[in-house]
Amino acid sequence: MSFSESILRASVEEAKKSRHERFHASATIRSDSSIVSQPLHQDTLIAPPTILPPDLREAALRFVAYIDTVLETWPEECLNCGSNRFKLMSPEHGVWGLGRFRCLNCRHMRSRLTGSPLMQLKSPDLWSSAASLWLHGWNAGDISKRFGLSNNCLLLDWLPRFSEVMAEREPALWHWWHAYHDLLEPSLPVHIAAPADEALAALRRMLTQPVERCVACGSIKGRRRISNRTPTQGCVFECGICGHSTRSVAGTPFDGLKSRHLLPDFLTLRLQGGTHSDCMRQLGITVPSLSAKWEPAMLRWLGQQWPVLSQWIAWRTQCRRSQVVRQVRANTHPRQPCMARPNAATAHQGTPVTWPQYEK
Repeated sequence: MSFSESILRASVEEAKKSRHERFHASATIRSDSSIVSQPLHQDTLIAPPTILPPDLREAALRFVAYIDTVLETWPEECLNCGSNRFKLMSPEHGVWGLGRFRCLNCRHMRSRLTGSPLMQLKSPDLWSSAASLWLHGWNAGDISKRFGLSNNCLLLDWLPRFSEVMAEREPALWHWWHAYHDLLEPSLPVHIAAPADEALAALRRMLTQPVERCVACGSIKGRRRISNRTPTQGCVFECGICGHSTRSVAGTPFDGLKSRHLLPDFLTLRLQGGTHSDCMRQLGITVPSLSAKWEPAMLRWLGQQWPVLSQWIAWRTQCRRSQVVRQVRANTHPRQPCMARPNAATAHQGTPVTWPQYEK
């Protein structure tokens, strides 16, 4: 045996020995200078996703458990003859220990992942963690940053293969996920619609009804009257005992926002998957104001009583962005034509100048 072959065999053996350790290793975040180790919280891997309906959460746990143990199970059937009788020929074939199995009926050779959507997918020690975070509503950017993967690798390779495995193992879960992740179902599910109605009703009451206790004298039975009511500033009430005036949103995250009468419409659009650009076109509020003021205030208010709604908004935003990315890559995104400014060369033409569309 040559020296190079011995070095190669030693490196392969070392990789085989550390496979089990890498499989249960903590996740890492890749930074510009170094790789900082941060263990993944076990509750995230064990707890069922709250964005899913209650009847599908057990299916989500079974799906993640299958991804976690796929490298430890034997093949179910032979792809050549359909037999389920195998003999293990090589338990540690390859770096990740896929194994080599021979069918006892037709002597056909295969590995644990032959014919599976996960075949030739790298880094199996991160599959279960990435699938669990994906089902918990994490976007592809956060998952890729946590595990040091590229965003295109996760979007174009990992998540489509996870979706194929889900369609094979858990069809009911896949149908629900496909309908809401691809924005094919416009209505909210039942487990999200009920807290959404409660949040909208509470938001409308908060914008129109006075506060329960005066912040100056603390009176509860004092009469309060509306001293000012404008559609942009909301209702202002005056205490009947001390005369202190206060707004209906005093002490809430919405205190200081303008055009507060649009908050129910903003919450409805965000629950339906509308982006900040969609809210700007329909409500007339700038995107910087929505990103810096409106969105943090709404998520902070929802997190106090309805945390599932904040998770649903984050997940639907990710679904909307993924839809836009797919449409742009397929050249089916409904772009508005860009009007060029008139100049001396085009002033005599009667038709406006537009940017050329991408070729298919």
